[in-house]
Amino acid sequence: TTIGDLAFGGCQSLSKFIVSPDHETFATIDGALYEKNTHTLVAYPAGLKATSFAVPEGTQVLGTGAFFYSTFEEIALPESLTTIGDSAFSYCLSLREIALPTNLTSIGENAFMRCASLLRFAVSPDHETFATADEALYEKNTHTLIAYPCGLKVTSFAVPEGTTAIGAGAFCACNLLEEVTLPESLTAIGDNAFSYCSSLKEIALPDSLTAIAGTAFNGCDSLLGFVVSPEHETFATIDGVLYEKNTHTLVAYPGGRQEISFTVPEGTTAIGAYAFSNCETIQQIALPEGVSEIRKYAFSNCSSLREIALSEGLTSIGKYAFSNCSSLEDVLLPEGLISIDEYAFLTCPLKKIALPEGLISIGRYAFSLCTLLQEVSLPESLSTIDGYAFSYCYGLKEIALPEGLTFIDENAFYSCRALTLVVKQDSYAEQYAREFHLSYIYSAPDALPDGKMREKKGVPAESAV
Repeated sequence: TTIGDLAFGGCQSLSKFIVSPDHETFATIDGALYEKNTHTLVAYPAGLKATSFAVPEGTQVLGTGAFFYSTFEEIALPESLTTIGDSAFSYCLSLREIALPTNLTSIGENAFMRCASLLRFAVSPDHETFATADEALYEKNTHTLIAYPCGLKVTSFAVPEGTTAIGAGAFCACNLLEEVTLPESLTAIGDNAFSYCSSLKEIALPDSLTAIAGTAFNGCDSLLGFVVSPEHETFATIDGVLYEKNTHTLVAYPGGRQEISFTVPEGTTAIGAYAFSNCETIQQIALPEGVSEIRKYAFSNCSSLREIALSEGLTSIGKYAFSNCSSLEDVLLPEGLISIDEYAFLTCPLKKIALPEGLISIGRYAFSLCTLLQEVSLPESLSTIDGYAFSYCYGLKEIALPEGLTFIDENAFYSCRALTLVVKQDSYAEQYAREFHLSYIYSAPDALPDGKMREKKGVPAESAV
């Protein structure tokens, strides 16, 4: 009865859905999958190698990711259509033109993201909701630039005066654009708005701008700097790096910089989401005292990052913050750190990690696939180890679990094949090891005089610590 968003997203060999004619909820027409009651095209099979497709009349909604990775060059939309969902045409790499019907009232985020061949949106001059100007697509009431056709062979573009927002994914992967001029009317730049614009070298932010999403300039690997007026109320730059004034947050480090080391200025209190993500040359980063928060994906995919000095005062490390930092072998975490969020150090080549006193929780997959990890020290303050936190840490042979633990997920140490847990007698950690039949031994004070262990369940372990 239910199919979730992007359920078949990325299935590039899928050529057909098969549904019984008597199915109460779903049906197929020309290979595409529809939900009957809502008149929604749920998914088009990306492996169907047609050059064109006509959405049947009567269809009212194109679902989230409906045409994700489809290969057609042309599509016809019916007059019955009212809604195009998020990412509906994302990664339609061959799509060249699309005409929007007059009844269309809503287009979701990233709807045309990475349509690398798209040259034109065709919109009636009388359309109540949408319009085009210089080939870009706009929503009239909100004055939002929704999408720019990335197939155009131009190197510069001026966003028209009066535009107040640039929508999610609007210029994503427009690889020929070297220069974009933003109007003084602009107040917001959405997620992925300019991400992966690989030729964009510099961008000047207008004084009217008050909000920039974390991923707005992610992956712009030619971007050398941001330009901001000294009088700007919200943002500032120091050596081309972008900061938010009121929150003292480092918002974005230009991805085209070739520095191998960087020192975050004194007074910075947070490293923003995606701030250094995909910066491939940087090897060393020093944070000042007072940085309390490293937000999600802040340093993800920094493939050359070897060393980062984390300062006193840091309280939280966000999800995916250091994920896929394939050169990061050692991190010294300061006392006062309270939480490490999910996937924070996913796949990092860490060999040892000492988690500081004061840490309360370790999130899901936080150290998953750290296959070289051999030593982990957990503080007495730790209360929670979530699912798969240390999964696939094949080099981990022994880990001492503190008495204060109150929750360890069943799969916290999933596929740690050589691991023996070191526990206190009658502790929650011992109960956990017994319940899930994990190898464990007692810590030294609980060992018998001859060095043998008290009764234990799970895989036998030979000696005490």
